[in-house]
Amino acid sequence: MAELTEIKDTDSDGEADSYKNLTDAWGVSGNYHETNEICPDGKGGYYIAVGTASYNGPTFYNVKGEYSKTGRRGRNFSSVKWKGWIMHYSKDGVVTPHASGFRMHNGITRDKMGNIWATDNQGDWRATTPLYHIEKGNFYGHPSSLVWDPKWPKGKDPLKMPLTEIDAMRTRASVLLPHKEFNRSASEPAQVPKNFGPFADQLLIPDNNGTRISRVMLEKVQGKYQGACTHFFNDVGLKTGGNRAVFTDDGKTLFVGHTVRGWGKPGEGLTRITYLGKEPFDVKHVKLSETGFDLKFTHSFDKKSLASKDFSVRSFRYEDKWSYGGPQLDKRNEKVTSVESNEGDTIVLNVQNLEAGRVYWIEISKNSKLMSESGEPLMNKQFCYTLNQLVK
Repeated sequence: MAELTEIKDTDSDGEADSYKNLTDAWGVSGNYHETNEICPDGKGGYYIAVGTASYNGPTFYNVKGEYSKTGRRGRNFSSVKWKGWIMHYSKDGVVTPHASGFRMHNGITRDKMGNIWATDNQGDWRATTPLYHIEKGNFYGHPSSLVWDPKWPKGKDPLKMPLTEIDAMRTRASVLLPHKEFNRSASEPAQVPKNFGPFADQLLIPDNNGTRISRVMLEKVQGKYQGACTHFFNDVGLKTGGNRAVFTDDGKTLFVGHTVRGWGKPGEGLTRITYLGKEPFDVKHVKLSETGFDLKFTHSFDKKSLASKDFSVRSFRYEDKWSYGGPQLDKRNEKVTSVESNEGDTIVLNVQNLEAGRVYWIEISKNSKLMSESGEPLMNKQFCYTLNQLVK
């Protein structure tokens, strides 16, 4: 995308009549991969996610704007200005750099509390799919964008920095979504409204390379957001190519826009998902405690169907570096010391020796008979919690 364009229908006939360039304050290299995404800032302006280029495609001989030979290096690169950044366009037309360190953040949204959230795509410097809480001035781990930081030493190659130095600079993802199992190519998050069932204020994230939508449950621990992910929809009639998501004004219907370019399976069009008023029996949210995890359900469960042996927890970590994606490292099975029921709708898992910097995969056995008091089976049985901060 070369510019932020304001489009108007001046005669209300359903067709665009006016096109105005609001800003084109970033470069264009001509590479196919430099996709952009926007979201309103709530004050009449916009946040603009400006993606990096890919080594799989060339750049123009003559680019738009300043060119950086240093920024051209790497698998995903930032050879022209502000690639790999989130920019801010204010209502009075002032454009400023907001945050750096992104690869292909093909999804950005503002929640009702004013928080800005962005997904990114697994690849170089992204071991798996992340969801980031965006704050001004932060660096989010993909080093190529640093060449355009006004404070960056001219000519210094960020790709030659030690991994430990990059790791110390970066802001960690609030939630890591395991690749393949939960999301392969995350796109635009959408916050669930109160009229769309029991998951109000949580985030739904379509998958551009899968037939699913992920559900993210966030909480604040020691002042920072972290949380868990699970499936919202998974192989139940969705097309691939989930790219954009928006709720209707009444909050009862979600529209998902599908588009696939290049390597994905064909999946064009729109999907309409309407809430019909029946709440599923599912885990409403997963919260961290000092000793483990609390699983709160949408309905009270049948205590006779609860079996401690049905619950298991394993953990692992990821390492972001120059290679494309990354495996789950330092895998281990965690010891669940007890499984307790609380207030009829909450299960308390006590887990030995919780550790920050790991992803905890909570699994309820596929053979579990856990059901609601009315006999409804459990919708999801796998949940991944990104533990950045321990409860103290």
